[in-house]
Amino acid sequence: MVLKIGRWLTWALVWCGGCGTSALDVEWHTLEDRIDASPVAVGETSDPVAQPGPLTAAWLTEQVLARNPRLDVMRFALRAMLATIPQQTAVPDPTLEIGLAPLSLNNGRGQRLALRQIIPWTATLEARGRSALESARAMERDLDATRRVLVASAHMQLWELGATAHRKLLLGEHHQLVRTLREGAIGRFASGRARPQDALRAESELIMADLMLYEIERMNRQATARINALMHQPPDHPLGETPWPVTLPPSPPPLNTLIALARAQRPEVAAADHRARQMEYDVTAAEAMGRPMLGWGFEVSTMSPDWMMWPMIMFMVELPFASDKRRAMVDEAMASARAARSEQEVVDAELSQEVALRHAELVEALATSHAYDGRVLPTLEQRLSLTMASYGAGQEDFDAVLMAAMAMNNARLERVDVQLRAFIAATALELAVGDIAGTKP
Repeated sequence: MVLKIGRWLTWALVWCGGCGTSALDVEWHTLEDRIDASPVAVGETSDPVAQPGPLTAAWLTEQVLARNPRLDVMRFALRAMLATIPQQTAVPDPTLEIGLAPLSLNNGRGQRLALRQIIPWTATLEARGRSALESARAMERDLDATRRVLVASAHMQLWELGATAHRKLLLGEHHQLVRTLREGAIGRFASGRARPQDALRAESELIMADLMLYEIERMNRQATARINALMHQPPDHPLGETPWPVTLPPSPPPLNTLIALARAQRPEVAAADHRARQMEYDVTAAEAMGRPMLGWGFEVSTMSPDWMMWPMIMFMVELPFASDKRRAMVDEAMASARAARSEQEVVDAELSQEVALRHAELVEALATSHAYDGRVLPTLEQRLSLTMASYGAGQEDFDAVLMAAMAMNNARLERVDVQLRAFIAATALELAVGDIAGTKP
């Protein structure tokens, strides 16, 4: 009963000292409910998930966010951080002392029972709780950033997977053309109109095309393994058909617009601000430590023969003699707060640089792709057509036809590489701006 009364008295004194934790409790429980309501990835299993039809970015985004165990790691770490808030705002536990004099058992006097309770400053509890809350908010923004990075990585591998399928298609067409040329060379040699090495040259090109297929298959297996890892599936689990997009990404908005957008919605910006606020609350808590700590106590001692003298109420005041230590704590907190605010400037500079680099990559890839579509491929197609016509008329040799076919095939493959760069650059720019579709909580 004495302990309960003491606890109530302490809370009453703390409450009257400021009533500052009520708003903190509301914000803490709001964040706690939001984290508890977020989906939990199936980190306990790596069983494959059924894939409905072709592999799409939307379906892949959903599966990565639902199954990637890295998100669970961060959610549980965030939940652990939230659990520190009531620890920081809790009133210190009281102490109960029991004394027994050596001769008290014979005469019935000499026992002592004491209860002591430290009364924390409300500003100190508030600052400590706010510091922990801002740290949790920063971790929540880190979780948002990780969600975007994982999905962006999945999208990039999706484009790689689509590119490998398209490369196989183009190599198949080239393989068929060279095979036709080889059969034609064999027929022309039989009639005495071609050299014997023409068919051998065609066969060599077929072998080189097969070697390229081996390389493409390696790239396909690697992209498949990366996507499966992001969805927490066996690395060799077969994925569905990945269609190659028929249109390129749109041209990006002006650079200044994208930088402003990134500053407004990148979770790293908010995380840096929350960490700076955390350090500033640490400064407040350190400054509050300079105040003398107060306390109260209740004691019952049977040492006196007069029972009216047994109960005693005590009040305690800490003597803050360790002033150098307290000043050092404030200096440390203030330096950390300045460092955190400076870190915000670093984040802003790196953000602007990242957006500028991704913007330049996308602009270059789109321009190069348009050049392939408008100039390079039409020119090589015309060259191949004219060379084959001249070869049929006996005006060109077989090497010229084969070289034209090889140039055409290489240009088509290079065009796929350029288009892949454009899609990856567009995804990287979305990540730099903080606008990956389907990742906002």
